[in-house]
Parts: sequence; C-alpha cells; structure tokens
Amino acid sequence: MTNERAIELVEQVIEPYKGTDVEQLARVYLSEDILSFDADQWLLYSASDLLVEFPLQTSKLLDELNDKVASTKLSVKEMLELQADKLITIMMGMVVYAKAHETIFDESQR
Repeated sequence: MTNERAIELVEQVIEPYKGTDVEQLARVYLSEDILSFDADQWLLYSASDLLVEFPLQTSKLLDELNDKVASTKLSVKEMLELQADKLITIMMGMVVYAKAHETIFDESQR
C-alpha cells in the first residue's frame, strides 16, 4: 500500500463529511499518521492503538474551550452545548478514522 493510495482512500471515506469539522479532524489525523508512519507500517497497528491520541487531544481541546468560554458571556447551557458539539465532532472523527483504517487495510489485503 502506497501512501498516495492510502490518502486517496481517506478522501473517499471522508467524502460524506465534506465541509464539516469531522472532515477536517479526520483528514488531519489520518494524513499525519499515514505520512509519519508510512502506510504499510501504519497498517500494522490496530485502529484502537492509533485512536489513543484522540482522548488526549480531547482533554486539551476542552481545556482550551473552557478558557475561551470563561472570557465570554455564554450561559451555562450554551457552554454545555458547545462542549457537546465538540465532543460529538471528536467521536465522529474517531469513527471516520477507524473506517478509513479498515478500508485501507482491506484494500491492502487484496
């Protein structure tokens, strides 16, 4: 599996999310991981091993978001809705990441 082909498959998997934060998140993580590991080496890892980074980033994101919210006049309800939206984006990004890993792995086995 070449890096180029893996990135082409990533594009296919993230197509339904085009123009969303989910697309951006999944694209960044997938592209960085594929290019830094090299596609063949990346495929040696399970999706669950690769997804460990998401919760770490979520914690940092929520800390930044809390700092930003503290300096605004959002209500508690608005703040919670904003946090929930960000968490949903991250969870969907994880799903797309896992789907891309599965798709690339499946094609590499043909």
